[in-house]
Amino acid sequence: MILNRILRHHPTTREGSVKFFLVLLAFVCFTAVIIRLVQWMIPDSPIPLLLQEDGVIQTSSWEEALAKTDTALWLPEDVFGNEIFVIGIYLDGTVIAVFTKENWRTGQITFTPNTTLGEERAKYLTTNVDEVMVEEKIAYLFPMHGVLPLCEINVEGFPGVCPFSEVMLFEAGEVVVTIASDGEKMTKGEMIAMARSIASQGAQKNFVDGEGGQ
Repeated sequence: MILNRILRHHPTTREGSVKFFLVLLAFVCFTAVIIRLVQWMIPDSPIPLLLQEDGVIQTSSWEEALAKTDTALWLPEDVFGNEIFVIGIYLDGTVIAVFTKENWRTGQITFTPNTTLGEERAKYLTTNVDEVMVEEKIAYLFPMHGVLPLCEINVEGFPGVCPFSEVMLFEAGEVVVTIASDGEKMTKGEMIAMARSIASQGAQKNFVDGEGGQ
């Protein structure tokens, strides 16, 4: 009300205010255009599918991964329609293979050397654990909560991601293997079948190595 009186009795003030408003509006529009140009020139970064560490080697080829690491790796005989999207090979020997189907991450398999099943199990605080027999050894299967808040659509060319809902830990050869299901896209039955396939291959390798050493 006071402002209206000032503008009514002081036309120059009113004219100056209009000019100021127009300048402000032009500045806002100019800023919006610049922001859109920057967004167009610098596309959104994809949601990372691998831990970002110095020295990590990335490949989508299982054969190349085998050639670039000394860690024992075994691909399940049946991956239930999933495909390898990317494999990360880390300096400490850890290897992570990310699987996708229909442009969504379905899960990942991690091979961790120089550790024990007990040490890896201790990293998870949950007490809601199922024990499953895999190659006559105990494996752990348990739910995960709160790793990611929601399913997210990724940028073009990269799969969307959901929270890991189930994790399975077991031994294969001399490594500990972790299978993580992304948003229930792998069933428990599929995870157990893949675990038994990997563990069986690891046991066969140990048997052959043992025979060779005799």
